[in-house]
Amino acid sequence: MVGDQRDRILVVDYDRAIADTTALIFSQHGYDGRAAYSAEEAFVVIRQWQPSAAILDVHLPKMDGITLARLMRLACPDCRVALMSAQNIAEDLSETMPDDCPVIAKPVHPTELLAFVSGLLLTK
Repeated sequence: MVGDQRDRILVVDYDRAIADTTALIFSQHGYDGRAAYSAEEAFVVIRQWQPSAAILDVHLPKMDGITLARLMRLACPDCRVALMSAQNIAEDLSETMPDDCPVIAKPVHPTELLAFVSGLLLTK
């Protein structure tokens, strides 16, 4: 919820420019955005800072985003999790992932990403 208690959005992407820019977009639009660059770093962040939602790149070093999504559900059950990947991979994933883990294709326009996360948060 945007307001006194801002929703916390974690962006996990190995590409620092994408992660940082996406977290900044959230921060500039009323959310508390934070970036992590690996699954391991994401776990450090969620232990200290319980996110409301997490956007995870599918292709991460060592542990892929799909595995991270499953583990995050256990570690942070109140966090809404979504995956983000290149267009053709996102279409394939959307058919195999459960309904409660949506997939968004990148590149994604900031307006579309903000609407996506707003909808994701409504499913709490």
